[in-house]
Amino acid sequence: MQRFASPTVHRAGAPASLACTVPAGLSDHPSVKGRRSRRAIPPIDAAEEEHRRVTETACPAWRLVQIAELVRRAEELHLRAMHLLPPAVRAEILEDAAARMPAAEIEQLTTAAAEGAEIAEQIRQLAQSLPDQDVEIAYEDVREAAAADLARGMIDAERVLVAARTLDVATGWPALAEALQVVDIRDSWVGWTPRRMLSAFRGSGRQLVSLALQLAEIPPETAYADCTPEQIARLANAIDELGRAWRP
Repeated sequence: MQRFASPTVHRAGAPASLACTVPAGLSDHPSVKGRRSRRAIPPIDAAEEEHRRVTETACPAWRLVQIAELVRRAEELHLRAMHLLPPAVRAEILEDAAARMPAAEIEQLTTAAAEGAEIAEQIRQLAQSLPDQDVEIAYEDVREAAAADLARGMIDAERVLVAARTLDVATGWPALAEALQVVDIRDSWVGWTPRRMLSAFRGSGRQLVSLALQLAEIPPETAYADCTPEQIARLANAIDELGRAWRP
């Protein structure tokens, strides 16, 4: 059950008119219409260059967490590819077998192979950036690095999901709020909804996620790609204030 530090949350330096009152329920929550993003959104290519620079100096333990997730995704792709391939194409039984592989499944196999190559390249880059010494893995270090990485802006939605599963609402939602104001993600997080992303953070409950979407005036099943800049700005403000007020 989520608890809040106080009934009214003020962002440092913000006027009282931007305060967000957090009640126990949803129906009597005040509107936050008209809120604007607190900073300009740079081009995507600039954000990618900044992310590349940050990754090079990221916490080694956080890099290992990302590698573990990439390996898991690679295993899923491997199983998908094995399911697509007819048993008859295996070398040990090829001589006495006859089968046909539909063109649609060949296309799926090609797509899986391309995804696998991309994942392998990401693993290679992360692994090469690891130090030539033992790596201590402590949750506090990983949490701090993941939050900083997320706040700077991530283009890859899958990496955002890894950070979300690492962070709780108190740390992760304010970091995500910063990310939403650093990069325009509507063309990058294709197929993702704010509800799915917010729900991935540790400790996020259905009521809290619903409240954030209500404050942002975003219908539950709306994808990021279909959100307006005003909705994204309201969402950033809402999750920043709710995250800072949240207690486990």
